[in-house]
Amino acid sequence: MYRQDRLGARASDRPRPRHHPKTKASSTRKVEAFLRDRLKDNEQRGIQGSENAVIERLLKSSAEMLPVYAEIIKKCHVTEWRHVVEQIVIVAAYWNPVRMKQIRRSKNRLKDLNKKIQEAAAKLAELLGEREQEAEQYSLDGYGDLHPIDWIIRAAEASDGRTSTLFKWYVKEKLELLIGQYDLKYWPSLADTLRAVASFANTHDVGALDPLTAGAISSRESSVRDFWRALSAGIELLKKGNLIPQKFKFSDKSLSEIANCALGIEADRLTDANQVKTWRHAR
Repeated sequence: MYRQDRLGARASDRPRPRHHPKTKASSTRKVEAFLRDRLKDNEQRGIQGSENAVIERLLKSSAEMLPVYAEIIKKCHVTEWRHVVEQIVIVAAYWNPVRMKQIRRSKNRLKDLNKKIQEAAAKLAELLGEREQEAEQYSLDGYGDLHPIDWIIRAAEASDGRTSTLFKWYVKEKLELLIGQYDLKYWPSLADTLRAVASFANTHDVGALDPLTAGAISSRESSVRDFWRALSAGIELLKKGNLIPQKFKFSDKSLSEIANCALGIEADRLTDANQVKTWRHAR
């Protein structure tokens, strides 16, 4: 909870002191100490992944990041700036342009698979329907004689050991009771179920499960804008969680510098404030 003053206002709502140039170096030392602690903690836990690479790039870019760190601390309260710095590291590690290319390829692959699943499920449903008609015409046994729950039990028994065991102990008996309570007329046939699979695959759009990925891949082409969109979405999440001030926003210059340093962009491809401004106006 925020500390209350005598007038009942939150401490975080009071006017903040004007930023003094001398605090820039202090801000950098504070943020870099935090980054070194995070790097050390990752290494002690055996985490040697993308986050560490981002932290190391930021630590090598002290001069470039100095005004950025000063801006972040100026716009935050007490230790809130840590959430912003963490977000920069996480987004640069997992929502960078290279990974976004991979996600876009995966999205296209899933669309292709949806099409194949739709075709295969529709064909299988058609074959099952033909088989049921043929069996019924000549009084032979058909798949339609099996209760839908029988198929679920068969699937569970054919699954891996843990799922099969859990199903046997906690689910199977309860489902078997339903077989006696509700005969086949109350249930969709196996063919109907497959038609539903085909319909779902045909109409289901492949989307992102989180706002950062959704924002990053909202355009067709991969670029540094993916990172800006993801970081902006991450900042909005922090605001919704009341972890940083609601008015927090990176300046155009800071957002470009963060991308240059955190992503390790080559010297001949560095971004600038004008590119950020253009991107923001186009949103």
